[in-house]
Amino acid sequence: MESINILQRQRESLIVDLNLKGNLVIVVGGGNEGLKKVNALLTQDCKILLISDSTNRQIDKYVKQKKIQFKKIRLVNADFIKKYKPFAVLATTDDRDLNRKIVGAGKEDAMLCLCGR
Repeated sequence: MESINILQRQRESLIVDLNLKGNLVIVVGGGNEGLKKVNALLTQDCKILLISDSTNRQIDKYVKQKKIQFKKIRLVNADFIKKYKPFAVLATTDDRDLNRKIVGAGKEDAMLCLCGR
């Protein structure tokens, strides 16, 4: 019997330092991943717009405190990118196809796009 070596790939981290101050960053998805991204962005002095069809208590609290803006929309495409022209988009929905559409549209407009799922 021939032995098979399985190489385990380790994730390599890439540290990037972005100056987001004053820039619009859109987070798509109001679940736990979206909340993680919002929490990280709150320290960056940027404008945060969360787009989702639902939120959680913490996100509602941030909206009431005017720390972030919120648009309650159920997205099916990435047309919002052309409307808002953000510096960056973070796709964190449970819908893989939608996340791919968002990242693809963002790349077309040469903006920073990240998918959290």
